[in-house]
Parts: sequence; structure tokens; C-alpha cells
Amino acid sequence: MLDEPKGFASTPLDWMVSVLEVSVLIAVPLMIAFAAWNWRRVLTDRRYSVGVCVFVAGVLAIVILSAVYDPGRVWHWFWD
Repeated sequence: MLDEPKGFASTPLDWMVSVLEVSVLIAVPLMIAFAAWNWRRVLTDRRYSVGVCVFVAGVLAIVILSAVYDPGRVWHWFWD
């Protein structure tokens, strides 16, 4: 497998990754702010706690896959 194939247009993919990175920087503080603002509802309603747990599990999965378990160094290539 080549590192940079000649026929693959990677500019749209790079742009999408940049947009996702910026949106995460906006979405995470908003989610924390809304959870802190409605802390009583978060504690009493199970639907919110399930959503928070799914979010935390997703972040942990990304950290584990990108930092700890990367046998083919695919994530290192992707984040480069």
C-alpha cells in the first residue's frame, strides 16, 4: 500500500477532518455547560445518563485506539 496514491484526492477528506475537529472543540464545552446547567435533570432522568455514558465510552474508545492499540499505525497516519 502506498502512502500517497496519485489518483486519490485527499483534500476533501482533510477538510472534513478539520471541520470535525473544530466542531468537537465547540460541542464538548457546550455539552458540559448544558449538563452543568441541568444537573438535577441529568441526575434524575436515565436517558441523559445513558447519553453521557455513550459519549464517554466513545471518547475513551478513540483515545485507546489512537494512543494505545495501533498495531498498523493507522491512526498515526490518519492524524498526521
